[in-house]
Amino acid sequence: AAEPIVFGLPAIQTGSDTYIHGELMILAVQFAMDEINAKGGVLGRPLEVFVQDDAGDPKQGVNVANAFCDREDVVAVLGHSYSGVTFATLPVYQACGMPVVVHGTNPKITELGYENVVQNTPNDFITGQAAADHAKSELGITKVAIIHNKSLWGAGVAQVFEARCKEIGIEVTSYQGIDPEDVDFTPVLTKVAGENPDAIYFAGYTEQGLMRKQMVGLGLTQKWLAAEATSS
Repeated sequence: AAEPIVFGLPAIQTGSDTYIHGELMILAVQFAMDEINAKGGVLGRPLEVFVQDDAGDPKQGVNVANAFCDREDVVAVLGHSYSGVTFATLPVYQACGMPVVVHGTNPKITELGYENVVQNTPNDFITGQAAADHAKSELGITKVAIIHNKSLWGAGVAQVFEARCKEIGIEVTSYQGIDPEDVDFTPVLTKVAGENPDAIYFAGYTEQGLMRKQMVGLGLTQKWLAAEATSS
């Protein structure tokens, strides 16, 4: 009865997105577990987290998934953060019967039919459409430039946002992808400046902090619409 209930947590501890999907995620999970444990845990047993670094990489994600499956005390997995990593790992979890609460938002995750998978976040269809609706009804935006970071998630959300904009009468002045490893986004932003949209919609991760700073440096005053990860 005193043995802990262990959850596997794949976090991004190396690479370009270690703050949100690494440091903050680990702290959030530990914070929640500390609260529950202070109230007696679950069924009289304390909760523990077993963290592994998936680096946001599908190949590393598979190694991490096997590590979770190899531990008999891990009862479920919370993750992975990226949909691309999630897709690569789901067959591993299915094979070992591991329950998974995914953070990935790609709608195809739940279309695969795995009974051990739960998606508890708004998927890309909801996120992209809601942003476009808000842009028009609440912000009065009529023209928008779209930028994404070429990831499975970023491109997916951006495509949904673009389609919804066209449906409700928002003009899309341009649709561009950037390399998340770049540090100079001024060419992309300079193109946007010439289009003079009401807003810029960006579907990406931590690169948007630098992009937003460069936008200000170029004198662009348009509204900034972030698909997520504004804490970057």
